[in-house]
Amino acid sequence: MASSPSPPIHTPPQGPPKVKMTLKQFLLSRSLDLVLIGAAALCFEGFAQRSVAWKHLSGIGDSIAFLTSGDALRKPSGVDAYSDIGVGTELKSLDAVWVPSGKRAVIHFADDGSRVELEERTLIILKEPLKRRYDRSHASSAVEKVTGKASAVDADGKRTELGVPPPPAKLADLPEAEPSAASPPDPTPSRSPEAKPSLAPLDPPPKLSEVPAEFGRKVYPRDKMSIYILNKKPTFLVHFTWPEKITGKLIVENSTGANVTTLTLLDARDGKAELDPVHLYRWKLILDSGKTLGPYQFVLKRIDKSEVKSVMRMGSDSVEIAW
Repeated sequence: MASSPSPPIHTPPQGPPKVKMTLKQFLLSRSLDLVLIGAAALCFEGFAQRSVAWKHLSGIGDSIAFLTSGDALRKPSGVDAYSDIGVGTELKSLDAVWVPSGKRAVIHFADDGSRVELEERTLIILKEPLKRRYDRSHASSAVEKVTGKASAVDADGKRTELGVPPPPAKLADLPEAEPSAASPPDPTPSRSPEAKPSLAPLDPPPKLSEVPAEFGRKVYPRDKMSIYILNKKPTFLVHFTWPEKITGKLIVENSTGANVTTLTLLDARDGKAELDPVHLYRWKLILDSGKTLGPYQFVLKRIDKSEVKSVMRMGSDSVEIAW
């Protein structure tokens, strides 16, 4: 009897043969990745160095000149007070230099030998623009005259009178001009932290209280505003606010002009009053100087839940629902 053939043996499919990769082969296969990683590392290193050294690279705080003769006062950037400086004092970028009455001063720039001559009652700001650092231009490019009389003299003796530029955006740390002259008052030198001169801003922006229309846009309740009260309490606490500190009085009157509430204010920016929510009210601020801000008119009215939707349909910034 013939024997039957044995069944075939199933052999699982084999994958491609594993190839052992040497380090050199691995590096060659990943060369582009390695180049990109190296470039990213270099970029990060450069960014980190410039982040740490930004102030040095910008020129802020660099010593750019010296006081070589005369008398002057200096206020470094970020400092509130002027102080006396003597001959030989280093001056840095963004320093403000003030020459008081009866004095003169000469400032030399060491890099090119140019100088700036300052007459009495002159205020300048030293700066180090890119043009000066890289082109080594004449001293007039490194001085911004705020007020007074100043001349820039280059190394060849060419003299240039420095003009007064338009005031920059921020001059809050410069002396204020006297009402009768176009120059700032002499600041008192500060020799200790306890004796700092009081310096007011030059051309400060007006206070809102000096611009009634702008002030009125920032008060609460605003003029011609309606406040609808959704509760059953007999009175409602109204919180009056305004944009700057005021010393004086807050006066609230009803529609007949009768005084309802008077609050005394001392450097205050708000006041509160309990009012009956059935009236038209007017409120105003009377400053100690006698100036009046206002009046601002508003309605305080109680409503019930059935009226809420109709009030909300008004969709006006001058309408408010309070609970």
